[in-house]
Amino acid sequence: MPPALADALPGTRYHQRMKTFLIQRVLFPLARIYWKVVRPKTFGVKGLVVRPGDERVLLVRHAYGDTAIWSLPGGGYRPRSEAAHVAVAREIHEELGLAVREPVLLGEYKTQAQGKRDTVAIFSCPVGDDVDEAAFTLNDELAEARWFTPAEVEALDRTYPITTRSLELYREHDPSR
Repeated sequence: MPPALADALPGTRYHQRMKTFLIQRVLFPLARIYWKVVRPKTFGVKGLVVRPGDERVLLVRHAYGDTAIWSLPGGGYRPRSEAAHVAVAREIHEELGLAVREPVLLGEYKTQAQGKRDTVAIFSCPVGDDVDEAAFTLNDELAEARWFTPAEVEALDRTYPITTRSLELYREHDPSR
């Protein structure tokens, strides 16, 4: 098989670079135009994964869009076919390979960012005591995942407003934090 053809096969570096290019440079900009014109109503979930003991919060950086922004793990879901608490557990497992125990709804966040009318359910997502960076299995959507103290999260230059709001809701849910 010619080397150029072998490089284009799925699973190769070339194939991964082309996939990333198409997502970042073609599909994501097209989606933004669609959202601005149609303004669809969408639903999402975000999981505030807090490490037991030291109260560190798990944030992720995506491999698409603005890759410098730290955010909570999560994603979209369809309320007619999936419950929000099931969706947040699924998203965290898909993105990070982590199993969460009984997500607790902290509140909702409504936004019109990127031209969408988005309603995001925010959950506190408990994990086991033995979870650390080595326990993560990042999927293709994520560039990095890391634990932050609440003070470190507040000091970050690049986060979404929903991240700060999630920490506020977490503290309101249990004022001892």
